[in-house]
Amino acid sequence: ACSASQGMGVLMDPNTGEIYALATRPAYDPNNYDSFAAEQRRNKAITDYFEPGSAFKIVTASAAIEEGLITQNTLVDCENGGFNPYGHYVSDYHKLGVEPFSKCFEESSNVAIIKVARMLGPERLEKWMRAFGFGETTSRDFQRGAESPGVLRSRKNWNGLSMGSLPMGQEVGVTMLQLARAFAVIANGGKLVEPYFVDRAIASDSTIT
Repeated sequence: ACSASQGMGVLMDPNTGEIYALATRPAYDPNNYDSFAAEQRRNKAITDYFEPGSAFKIVTASAAIEEGLITQNTLVDCENGGFNPYGHYVSDYHKLGVEPFSKCFEESSNVAIIKVARMLGPERLEKWMRAFGFGETTSRDFQRGAESPGVLRSRKNWNGLSMGSLPMGQEVGVTMLQLARAFAVIANGGKLVEPYFVDRAIASDSTIT
């Protein structure tokens, strides 16, 4: 049984960015707007950010593949489930040895993704995180200041643990809509779309904008 205190979701066309549905729970009754606190009325899917964890591994993996550093068949030593690359011990739930990257990714190996990020280096890792749209707002359809850009520090502000944390979705804050857009990049073959609600506006004189 789920015991989460809140939840959110986005249903979006990955090819166009068209948002079919965007919702958070608990919600509020807009017919009784003043009966609810501002905290309850906030659209958390665009205002709140969180550490994405393993969902963020698509960025590191995609970057390394696009840069020609690995293929799905590249063998990676997962150290039998744990190692200490940057002064902090990292472990895997599924303990693996030497496996093709496709298997490492399937089992969500922290060890493997950190090793892949080391191949990329900090400059290329940051470049691809920003290429996936993290650290910026996603859409012009939201009022100015309504959407959070999340948190993605510039490389000069990373610390000694960052290359062991960022590849697996720590030390970064993302919104639900940013994460949905990032997964859309994978689904549509590599295009960063702009999520939107409004398809077109029709004026009283039938002019379409």
